[in-house]
Amino acid sequence: MLPVHPQPKEDELLSSWMVRLAFSNGYFLHSFYSTLLGYKLPLWNVDLDRHQPDGLLEVLAINTGQALERLKQLTLSDYQGYLFDSMTVNGNSRWILPLGIYHRQRQRAGLQFCPECLSEDTFYRKRWRLALFSMCEKHRCLLFDRCPECKASVSFHRNGIGKRGLSFPIDGIENCYNCHTDLSGVEPVYFETTERSIINKYISIIRDFIVELWGIDNNVIPCAPLFYSGLHFIASAILGHRGKLARKKIKDELGLDLSYVDRKRGMSLEYLPAPERLHCLLAVSWLIEEWPQRFIEFCESTGISRSAFSDNILNSPFWLSKVIDTGLDHRVYIPTTEEMINAGKYIEENNFPLTKKTFSTVLGTSKTAASAAYQAYKASAIHRDNN
Repeated sequence: MLPVHPQPKEDELLSSWMVRLAFSNGYFLHSFYSTLLGYKLPLWNVDLDRHQPDGLLEVLAINTGQALERLKQLTLSDYQGYLFDSMTVNGNSRWILPLGIYHRQRQRAGLQFCPECLSEDTFYRKRWRLALFSMCEKHRCLLFDRCPECKASVSFHRNGIGKRGLSFPIDGIENCYNCHTDLSGVEPVYFETTERSIINKYISIIRDFIVELWGIDNNVIPCAPLFYSGLHFIASAILGHRGKLARKKIKDELGLDLSYVDRKRGMSLEYLPAPERLHCLLAVSWLIEEWPQRFIEFCESTGISRSAFSDNILNSPFWLSKVIDTGLDHRVYIPTTEEMINAGKYIEENNFPLTKKTFSTVLGTSKTAASAAYQAYKASAIHRDNN
C-alpha cells in the first residue's frame, strides 16, 4: 500500500487522480508507475480516461485500496447507458471531446476547465471531457479548452514528465505545462447576451444531466440516451451542409455566431472550439423550448426539411423522428405505375373526362405527378391495343 493515496474526488477523471497520486507521493509519472508500482505498459500516449491498458485498474486498486468499481466510475465509460448507449474505444464517440493524441502530445483541445472550480478544489472533472458542457453549471462562466496565455491544450500530465536536475515535480496539475500559468487563477469569462432565457435553459439542461434528470417540458422520454441523442441530432442538422440558412437565422435572431462552421465547410460538435460549441448548444437549448412548435417553425423558415436528417434518420430517437416525420416531411408523393394505370381505369369506367386534371383529383397529387400518370396510362392503353 502506498504511503500517500489521496481519495478520488466526486466526478474526477481517472487521469487527474492518477497524476495527483504520483505527485502526492513526490514522483514523476514514469518513475511512479513503472518503477514503484511495476506497471510497465505505456500510459501517457493513450486516452486513459477513455481506454485503460490491460491490468491498470487492478494495479491501482491493489496499491491504493480503492475498489475496482470505484475506479471504473472515474472513466468515461461510466456515461455508458446514460449519455450514450455505447462508447467506441477507437475513433469518434458521440459527446466525447477527442484529445487527438500523437505520441504524448495532445493535438486537440479535448479537456476543458473552469478556473473557479479549479481554485476551489484542484482536480479535473469528468464532465469537462464532454461536448455537452461549454459553461460551468455552478459559476456560469465559460469553460476554457486551452491555456488563455499560450493557447496550449490542457495537458496537465506533462508536468509529470521527468526533468533533468529535478527529483520531483514542481508544477501542479493546475499549471499549464507549456507556459506554467496557474489555470486556477485565470480570470473567468462570462457569456454576454440579452437573451438570458437561452442561458438559463442551457444551464438547466447541464444541471439536470449531473443529477440524472432529462426531458423536454411535458414530453415523456423514457431513457436518457434517447434525450441526449436527440439533442445531438439537432446540433448536427444545424452544423451540417444543409444548415447554412439556419446558422444565419441563429446569428440574426439570437446573436450566436456559427460562421466558423461555414469557413470549415461543416464540422461535428465535438470538433468545434469551445466558444462556437457553446453557441451551437445555446441554439439547441432555445429550439427545444416550446417543443415542438418552435422547432418546426424554425426549420420551415430556414429550409431545414426531413432531408437534413435523412442521412441517419433511422437512428434518431422516436421523440424527434416523430416530429420530423409529421412536421417536416414535405416530400411529394409519386404514385407507382400500377396506381397510375388503375386510376386511369377508374376514370374511364366512371365516364370521367380522361384529363390530367382528373388524374390529379383522383390521385391527390400535383399537376406534374398527374401528368406523368396520364402519360403512363396512355402508354399502357396503346400497349394493350397493339396486343
